[in-house]
Amino acid sequence: MVTFRFTPAFCLILATFNLHSLSLGSLQEHKLPLVSNAQPVDSRCCYAANVPESSVERPKNMAFLIGAQKSGTTFLFDELVSRHPRIKAQTLRKDRKLRINGAKEPHFFHKIPLKSFSSYLYSYSKVTDEETAMDATPDYMHIPSAACRIAASFPGAKIIAVLRDPVMRAFSQWNMMKIIQGSGRLKDFDVEVEREIKNLRNEGCSFEKFDINGHEGVERGGTVARVERSQKGKIALESVERPKTSWNDCFKCFFFSCGTYRGPANTSEGEDVSSSCRYDFSGEGLVRRGLYVHQLKWWLELFPEDQMMVINHEQLKNDPERVLDDVIAFLSQDVALKTSMKEISQDNTLVNVSESNVNAAFIHKEASGWSLPISEEHALEKYAETLRFLYSFYEDANKELYQLMAQWGTSSGWKGSFPQSYIL
Repeated sequence: MVTFRFTPAFCLILATFNLHSLSLGSLQEHKLPLVSNAQPVDSRCCYAANVPESSVERPKNMAFLIGAQKSGTTFLFDELVSRHPRIKAQTLRKDRKLRINGAKEPHFFHKIPLKSFSSYLYSYSKVTDEETAMDATPDYMHIPSAACRIAASFPGAKIIAVLRDPVMRAFSQWNMMKIIQGSGRLKDFDVEVEREIKNLRNEGCSFEKFDINGHEGVERGGTVARVERSQKGKIALESVERPKTSWNDCFKCFFFSCGTYRGPANTSEGEDVSSSCRYDFSGEGLVRRGLYVHQLKWWLELFPEDQMMVINHEQLKNDPERVLDDVIAFLSQDVALKTSMKEISQDNTLVNVSESNVNAAFIHKEASGWSLPISEEHALEKYAETLRFLYSFYEDANKELYQLMAQWGTSSGWKGSFPQSYIL
């Protein structure tokens, strides 16, 4: 059996400015005053991205590992909370059934309606002022309203974004969904990718620079144009919508398990809002999630640069102990308190898993993180053309990411770049 290792990929991204010439200082002008115990409202956020008031005390030191999904967030979280005595996960209620990553991922700020904010805060009530509470929900990164809510509720939080080669990240997510959800609910990888890219282009949210009839490409923010061919691969589209200029322009009111929300501003826990939800975009977001630089620019408009950090996946894979030390220091905790890596009798690959038993396999794993075997034999060879297309598709976004990192400098923590092709 060929095993595809979803080894830890870790990246935290920081920058002092955004490439559209908006300074972090000027962006603070959008903040309105604090109202009672509710969050400060940012005028650019979705009208429904509110957080209920709560009298429950909040952790003094809060950290969020915001994504990206299938990029080593579980490995990083497992290592931090198991090896440092002052980095803490939420405390689960005794009556709550432990599911995959249950303690790691509260899944709170990216949904509508929100669950009880008081219950969320209670789950961290055992964390002392000397400790750091960690919410490691990897879906937060690509949902603008999650950034709005976290900035409003925990303006002093430390933000960690974990990034991986976006092509293999997309394949890894598809493979996971294929195993967990069953083969009947998900199309082949090439079909899912083509459908999503056409959708993103139709909505003006692919963040590409197209070649128009052999002439110079359309910049984001340009006019609607007819596309005869694209230099970026075989997936062509007859026309594209006027390109959007930012991640928030595209996904401002997009919520997890809802899609684009168009209902009332105020909702209650347990309320059925399905009639106000519409999936203008793919719910899975295999392709969308890999456009890292555009997501991170939005987070940088809500958080100062010294509260964010970036580390490349390759760094975590090749020198995990150094990365752990850097992250612990970033969280203002004592690196000397980190314990040694425990001896394990197996790696983190879950073998012989199916839709029905993946949860049990996950609970009984011994190593940090988790990986899954490839769901289809020879899948990488089967989808080689689509994988090559995706490397081309992400080329501009990755270059923009590297430019952002270079302008920030070595203090961001970033080193190197993503692989240029997949390796079996």
